[in-house]
Amino acid sequence: MKVSYANATLERCATDLKRAERQWKTSGVAEAYYNRVPVLMAIDHLEELHLFQGFDFHPLHGDREGQYAITLEGLWRLIFEHSPDDDEIIIVEVKDYHP
Repeated sequence: MKVSYANATLERCATDLKRAERQWKTSGVAEAYYNRVPVLMAIDHLEELHLFQGFDFHPLHGDREGQYAITLEGLWRLIFEHSPDDDEIIIVEVKDYHP
C-alpha cells in the first residue's frame, strides 16, 4: 500500500532510526515506528493488520472518527487515515492520546 505522511518529520523518521530516536525519546516508540511503517507499505488491505500480533489495529471514534491506530509501545499509537480509494495510508501522527 502506498504510504504518505502528514509532515516531513514523520516521513524522515520512517527511514532514519536515529532521527526517530531524537523525535520520540520514550523507550521503544522510535524503533516500533521505524519497524511498523514498512509493514504498512507491504499490506494490500487494512484488514491484514489484524494478522500482526502486538499491532492492536483498531478504528478510532469521536473526534478521531475515520482514523485508525496501531500500538507502538505502551500507550503510544501510530495514527493514520485510509484514503477513500483504498490504496493509500496517510500517517497523521505518533502520540499517546490516552487521558
